[in-house]
Amino acid sequence: MLTMITVTAMVAMQRSTLQLRMVGSMQRDQQVFNATFNYLANGYFKMTDSPTDAIDMLSDLIGNNGAVDPYEEFGISKPLKADIVGDVSGTVSGVTVTFSPSNVKANEGNSQGGETTYRFTYRATAAEKGAGQIRSTQEIALSLVAPAIE
Repeated sequence: MLTMITVTAMVAMQRSTLQLRMVGSMQRDQQVFNATFNYLANGYFKMTDSPTDAIDMLSDLIGNNGAVDPYEEFGISKPLKADIVGDVSGTVSGVTVTFSPSNVKANEGNSQGGETTYRFTYRATAAEKGAGQIRSTQEIALSLVAPAIE
């Protein structure tokens, strides 16, 4: 009888240990996800805070071959993250405009001061410290309607 109780207790302890590991993994996964989301959301809100800032960033995107980190661009501090999360980074890239040395425009016929739609992507990535087995990548597609850049 005592052996049966001991075996039952050992099985229950092993299952509990496995469940604790699973819950711990889920928590780390959620912390990495949240860090990436916060980085993306705060950068997005800063980009959309002012139309002037967005247009300045668009010019920098074109000048830097389409890769700008909004946190470096605007000199804002990165959001807090959990201790288990390593570096979080992000870039705005992929401006879909056609350009030549004299002008940049996305739509035909906009060279006379019309509006142009510029589309680009803001992507943020984060990983768990150490082995980095848990990773998160999130992306927002953005568009800016502005006068054609001449």
